[in-house]
Amino acid sequence: MTNGGSASVYLVIAQSDLEKEYKGINVFIVDGGSEGFQEGKKENKLGIRASDTHSLMFTDVKIPKENRVGEEGSGFRFAMETLAGGRIGIASQALGIASGAYTLSLQYSKERKSFGKEIVKHQAIAFKLADMATEIEVARLLCLKSAYDKDTVTSCD
Repeated sequence: MTNGGSASVYLVIAQSDLEKEYKGINVFIVDGGSEGFQEGKKENKLGIRASDTHSLMFTDVKIPKENRVGEEGSGFRFAMETLAGGRIGIASQALGIASGAYTLSLQYSKERKSFGKEIVKHQAIAFKLADMATEIEVARLLCLKSAYDKDTVTSCD
């Protein structure tokens, strides 16, 4: 869970009625001090290492009904809406990484020389940089459209 090592209260999505399948999924507020709740180790991730991601363990944790968020069975919708927003955030992070890589590539191509001139002046490099800039702009517009659609479309049905 993101912020698993620094949070004291958690939103947990859990299957509370197996017979109802996805309509038996609910969201609960869980206090980090609950009996049977334990924070696991911090995940050793390849990227985005600043995110404090921990596994969480639940052993016979009792959660009162009052801690349910929303209507009975609304957890699946909540999860899908959360994932939709999260995907836009991850795409935006990737866009920022790509933009930074492009900026560094362009800067380097103006400094590095080959055959007596900056490599940016070689057609193959210029084409590669143009393709990068085009793909980054397309990705930026897709991120903006996705965020706009998420804000204006209200149903996950």
